[in-house]
Amino acid sequence: MLTVEAVSVGTNLRYHEATPKAWPLAIGQRLPYALAAGLGWRFNTQGWMNMTMPNGMTAMGIFTAHEGPGSVASGPMRVVVLDREGNSFGWHEGGGSDSGTDQTHLHYHQLQSWLVPAFPRRDKTVVVRFLRKQGDGKADVPVMQFRIANPQPGPYPTWTPEPWPATNNAGDLAVTLTDFTTGLSKSQPARAALENEEVVTRLALDLQENGRTNCPWQVKSVEVSDATGNRWNSYLRDAKNKTYPSGLTSTMTLPGNLWPGESAWKLRIELSPTSNIPPDELATLTGIALPPEGSNSPLSLATNLGGFSFRLQKIETKKPSGNTKRPALTVSISYEIKGMPEDCHLSVVKVCDEQGRKVQINGSKELSPRGDSFDLAVPTNAVSLNCTLGVRKSRFAQFIAKPRTL
Repeated sequence: MLTVEAVSVGTNLRYHEATPKAWPLAIGQRLPYALAAGLGWRFNTQGWMNMTMPNGMTAMGIFTAHEGPGSVASGPMRVVVLDREGNSFGWHEGGGSDSGTDQTHLHYHQLQSWLVPAFPRRDKTVVVRFLRKQGDGKADVPVMQFRIANPQPGPYPTWTPEPWPATNNAGDLAVTLTDFTTGLSKSQPARAALENEEVVTRLALDLQENGRTNCPWQVKSVEVSDATGNRWNSYLRDAKNKTYPSGLTSTMTLPGNLWPGESAWKLRIELSPTSNIPPDELATLTGIALPPEGSNSPLSLATNLGGFSFRLQKIETKKPSGNTKRPALTVSISYEIKGMPEDCHLSVVKVCDEQGRKVQINGSKELSPRGDSFDLAVPTNAVSLNCTLGVRKSRFAQFIAKPRTL
């Protein structure tokens, strides 16, 4: 049995199941499950969920309870939201979950959260549909559908689309939108998606900088939005780039879509340089002492780079489990960043020890603007580290266009 416990809209979405009183909980645990469930009893009603959207974005949060025979819910599910014409925003798999079984381990109760980053806001009501995933390119099977009042019904403006192909400039970089197609099948992007099938959007951009053949820019991210306030971000990892005599073409597939009923979508394209970081955008912090294995020490090394502040907060040398010997130490360095502009991206360019030996950087070299930590594999006899940081500055191009559909 699947029930919707709560629906909310905002930037920080929370839900907490009510804690049952002791006496009905004790009685319910002694009754057969079917009888207890018929009386409204639940054996595991203390779960809680929390979902936070970045950069002030708003989203719809759906919180469900799933109960039935067995030890776990049967099969993965997803949720879509639809407008009155049946258009949907992509697909959404469940986020966090809190589950358990009764004392016989024959029945389960699962609380789950579903984050819907965009929904149709012009209609008075919104349809929410749950589907069971089938895999192997098959359309998913509807399980449950219900209608709710639109929590943000407007009014909203109407955007006028620009015809495309169209060219906009980001400094001396010319960006041309050459393809913008939505409603495509994720499993077979050359065709339109079937009902209840996962949807993608295809985008193609030509980049040209002053006629250079080796255009030193690439698409880093795309933000898609509409006039009702929906926003959807894609950080690209699978863009296909092809050079041509005067520049570069970048073709990418974005997961999901917005509503074809909107007159236009806004595309905000972030472009990142691919050339080496210039010397005036580099800074090196030296003499970062390594603490003994299994310990940590505070750091106070800082630099102002690109008009914002960066500070190392703590360094930790992790101790291996048991008596295992390893060729390198696992070192974690925590940091904070304050005031970094949106167009700046800070990376760890290189790390060396006091002997000049290059240190391996594990994971992404780009640092989070909200602060975090990065991990290193350091030679076991190293004493201190030198860390070089670099700033890359992005450019942005914007289009207001209506996507085509197949």
